[in-house]
Amino acid sequence: MFKNMKLSAKLFFGFGCLVFITAVLGIIGWKGMGTVGNIVAVNEEGKLAMDTLNQCAGLRRDFALNGFTVAANQTKHAADQWQEAYDNLVSQLKDLNSDSRLDARQKEYVSKTLGYCTDYETTFNRGVQAQRMKDEGLDAWAKVGWEITANLDEVKSKVIAPQSEKALGEGNLAAVGHWKTFGDALNEDIVQNFLLLRVNAINLIAKNTDERWQAYQKQLHTMKSSLSDWAQRSAGESQLGVYTTRITDYINQYEQGGQKYYQAIVEQRSVDTQMAEIAGNIVSTMRELDENLQQTLQSTSYLVNTILIVASLSSIVIGTALAFLITRSIVKPIHRIISDLTSGAEQVASASGQVSSASQSLAEGATEQAAGLEETSSSLEEMSSMTKQ
Repeated sequence: MFKNMKLSAKLFFGFGCLVFITAVLGIIGWKGMGTVGNIVAVNEEGKLAMDTLNQCAGLRRDFALNGFTVAANQTKHAADQWQEAYDNLVSQLKDLNSDSRLDARQKEYVSKTLGYCTDYETTFNRGVQAQRMKDEGLDAWAKVGWEITANLDEVKSKVIAPQSEKALGEGNLAAVGHWKTFGDALNEDIVQNFLLLRVNAINLIAKNTDERWQAYQKQLHTMKSSLSDWAQRSAGESQLGVYTTRITDYINQYEQGGQKYYQAIVEQRSVDTQMAEIAGNIVSTMRELDENLQQTLQSTSYLVNTILIVASLSSIVIGTALAFLITRSIVKPIHRIISDLTSGAEQVASASGQVSSASQSLAEGATEQAAGLEETSSSLEEMSSMTKQ
């Protein structure tokens, strides 16, 4: 079929094939780069979500350190900032999950991450409640501690000291010794034990360990035992009895504050363990998504490069073949024409040689005839002369 085509048709066909191959290469390259660009864009969205997750982790750490205290140059405490960052993270993941550029496997990773995020928020809110419980325990300790201290001072200043001065003024040495015994017992059994109790509470606040809690509980038991002994000792003194009842009630409130504080510690430990596990799951899933996107990017780039290389090599082979065929189609008729012209020239040259040979033969014949005529003329002249004679 190609042989029977006209030369102009062959040229048009050849250039058309080259244009088609160039267009195919352009389309493949354009689509390939578009696919790569989409994967890169999705990967950037995933990295943005990972950055937001890291921001949540940092704010969670800040909340664990500072609680509800608003840091300098900030208008919100770390818990509120964490909630804003978390909402931003969920919004980013939802947008990523609805992105049509993700395949089913990649959307599964995003959906899994969103499920972990729900547990992440629930557990963090538990931590917030635990921090509030801890603050309430601390507030109770502080408030009740000052009340106990104030009542102990009043026992000294309003009961024991006036009674001692009164007995001393009356010269009642037995009464002076009696109130001195109360004063010494108050300092040794109540004041000192309560100071030790507060020291153990401070140590518990500083360390938040079970060992510190056990030490606090031990000192609390000693304090309550001493207070009970003091109550029995001061049972006959109505003025001391009022303060004893009041201090006993405050010690019970102090104990409740400690229980609340320790419950908050236990809850925070559970929260920290679960938060670490959930955060690890989120990070692991996000990394799997990132690895999947990287693999897709690499495979797509490799496929596009392979197709472009194959198409380029094919275009070179096809172009070379077409160039050979078209060149042959052009050169072959020219060779035929040249061959025909050469053959014609050779025939003309042969004919010219034959004409030249004939012309030479004619010339030689004419010469011979001229010589014969000359001889005949000479003979005629001789005959004429002889005739005249």
